[in-house]
Amino acid sequence: MVNILHSQGYGNLLRPASHVALALFGILGVLSLLSMLSNYSLKNVSLSSQPAVMPSAPSVPTASAVHIESNTTTSSAIATTTTSSVPTATPQPVVGKVSMVYGDLMVFYRALESHEEHAHRHNYPMFVLRQKVLEGDGVWNKPLKLLTTIVEELEKPEGERLQWLFWFDGDTVLMNLNLPLEIFLPPPDLADVNVLLSRDWNGINNGNFFIRVHPQSVNLLNAVLAWPLMNPDSALTHVLEENEEFSRGVVYCPSRWFNPYKRSDNGELPITEGLPADMIVHPGDLLVHFAGVPGEAREPVMGAYIKISAEERPDWSAPVEETGYTNETARFWQRHREP
Repeated sequence: MVNILHSQGYGNLLRPASHVALALFGILGVLSLLSMLSNYSLKNVSLSSQPAVMPSAPSVPTASAVHIESNTTTSSAIATTTTSSVPTATPQPVVGKVSMVYGDLMVFYRALESHEEHAHRHNYPMFVLRQKVLEGDGVWNKPLKLLTTIVEELEKPEGERLQWLFWFDGDTVLMNLNLPLEIFLPPPDLADVNVLLSRDWNGINNGNFFIRVHPQSVNLLNAVLAWPLMNPDSALTHVLEENEEFSRGVVYCPSRWFNPYKRSDNGELPITEGLPADMIVHPGDLLVHFAGVPGEAREPVMGAYIKISAEERPDWSAPVEETGYTNETARFWQRHREP
């Protein structure tokens, strides 16, 4: 039949018709496929219905939540690391403690431990001479040790220096570990004060005293060391009496502040020494000085006060605010300012 059609000239007419037929067949196929998809969608998914409930699964934070939580965690970690790993800067100390202890009198070493504990609690550097440098009875080692310590401090940059030194003799016991040395110092506006001493019936008592880290203190100690034929106490008295440049920088404080004597042999009995109250140690005071106690009595007498100090009894180791020294020292320095 095809051959006939071709032979009769209808072949050219068939070609367009077949093309049209193929095109129609393709369109019908696409329409059929769309109809199937449409029927499936309408039957299985409703726009107004809720999605099927699926079994619960662990909640996963959104990207935003994760970002916030991550930041929070990181910040906390940084804060924790900063707090725990970066050490807190220790303030530059104002006062250093200086002494000398050597020889075989063991009670002096036990007494020194009370000063070391006090220094540890208040961040005071300690400078202790443990070997005799100058021959003789050794008393001249005191001004020598002070002089070398002050010179060493003055060699440092100004911001790294101590401002004051507190000398304490070996026959003293620190009684109130809570009392800071700074409470006795002159206010900053009294910059012309270089030495804090005390006096008793013997004159100057330099068993314990404050001296400023200053070139003028170097000059004073050099002048004292220039009198080696005298007792150091007498030499200091002589230098201060003869030289107004030195004496006008000295302030005499109450003995009880840092040079009081024992109240009794065991520290437990009422006052038995017959001395003025401002020369005798009271509970809450800084220390006690055993000047004049004979050698054979030092061990039991000093030992009794060392025991009280180590026990930190509430009355002896009183907080600063309960000692009365804050107001007392303020009044003292205010009177000093008055003409």
